[in-house]
Amino acid sequence: MEMAVLIRFQTFIKEKQFRFLGAWWEGDGREFEFNGGYRTRHDVLIDFVGQTVRQKRLTGLTCKSDEADVPVEEKTCGQANADEMSVQHVLWHPDHVQFHVRGSAKNPLVGTAFPLDYEFDVVVRNDEYNMVTLSGRHDGAPCYEVYKCASFNNFVPLPLYRWNSQSLLRLGGIMEIRVPSITG
Repeated sequence: MEMAVLIRFQTFIKEKQFRFLGAWWEGDGREFEFNGGYRTRHDVLIDFVGQTVRQKRLTGLTCKSDEADVPVEEKTCGQANADEMSVQHVLWHPDHVQFHVRGSAKNPLVGTAFPLDYEFDVVVRNDEYNMVTLSGRHDGAPCYEVYKCASFNNFVPLPLYRWNSQSLLRLGGIMEIRVPSITG
């Protein structure tokens, strides 16, 4: 039986720069990868020996400018609040732990911005492979990814879920993307 599992919930904007709301915005400029830039990063660490669930909540820097390709010192930048990212309803069982993960973060540079939202129900088994089952929902933008890292494989990240957003216009409103039960 393994001792620790890390589940990473991450959102990112794949474009390096994009024009939106009359300004040039800086994205994360990447595809799916465990350690890439992010809009939000929510790490949940499960310790089966101590029966603890800890979290680390991070948001990336949001920057905009009136023109493309300007130096960072000429951009307006801000950081979203991570207070609306949480782990709730933790229940320990002899062979697994279950919990609910929720996240919401707004663009700090647009007062009327819709937040990016996600929520997942997660079960992590305390077995040979620390199998993870998750289901939930999220907004259609930006891109979403979930990884599992467990001590049984030296914390090598294994992708559990990936959503490739087609448009930032799918941000806001209801969480329209349903994630069926996935096990990995």
